[in-house]
Amino acid sequence: MTERIRLAADPHTPRVARLFVGQCLRDWGYDTLIGDAELLTSELVTNAVLHGEEPVVVQLDDLADGVVVLVEDPATTLPVPRDPGPMTEGGRGLQILAALASAWGIGKIPHDGKFVWFRLAP
Repeated sequence: MTERIRLAADPHTPRVARLFVGQCLRDWGYDTLIGDAELLTSELVTNAVLHGEEPVVVQLDDLADGVVVLVEDPATTLPVPRDPGPMTEGGRGLQILAALASAWGIGKIPHDGKFVWFRLAP
């Protein structure tokens, strides 16, 4: 099963994306994944709002043994992991993604932008 939402890039977008992901996971019976999925979705969508363009698209795929969440936007600049200092605000999104997701990746959409995805399994 696949669910997808298309969002404007504004300050409310990360919250709307979190609610969407949480509801899909509840509907699919993945309650144990909701916290991590909402956090990671929020990180990726926030990056898309701050550094990308609109629309921001969030897609969830039910794999029967876990889920994949994909966030895409039309900007072509790929995110790169940073090593922020302890007092630096921000810059830890990909580190959090690597720590919590069972798999993740970044890719380009030819002539249409980029996507970042992650997989979670119970």
